[in-house]
Amino acid sequence: MKRLIVTYSVHPDKRQDFIEASEKFVSQIEELESGMLECTTCQGCDENSFVHYLSFKDDGARKAHEKAHHTQIFMTLIKNFCMGEITHIPLADKGVPTGITPSSPDEEYRQQREVDLHKNQEDIDRIKGSESL
Repeated sequence: MKRLIVTYSVHPDKRQDFIEASEKFVSQIEELESGMLECTTCQGCDENSFVHYLSFKDDGARKAHEKAHHTQIFMTLIKNFCMGEITHIPLADKGVPTGITPSSPDEEYRQQREVDLHKNQEDIDRIKGSESL
């Protein structure tokens, strides 16, 4: 398994544009990349910082993701939304994300992913709701 964290610091006036682009990007990944085990978007420590956590089946899946048309479009698009560099942090190849110790890796990993995705969607909904105030 190959894992990667990508961090973004977004211009405050481009925050909603980034969120919408990121939602579309993640849905394209889920639809088009069979080698992607997980792609989760989280808000960072402040409202204009975001993180993508990506988990790939293997190095071939990671390389395919980097070359994918939708990835190239997303990376080009968000350069206009971000302040400073976009940071890519590779993680150790072994194991599963911290906090998950599955006895049956596939099933428990999928269950935890569903919980995490639900929590992330709640965060996105909360963020969207606070912007309309």
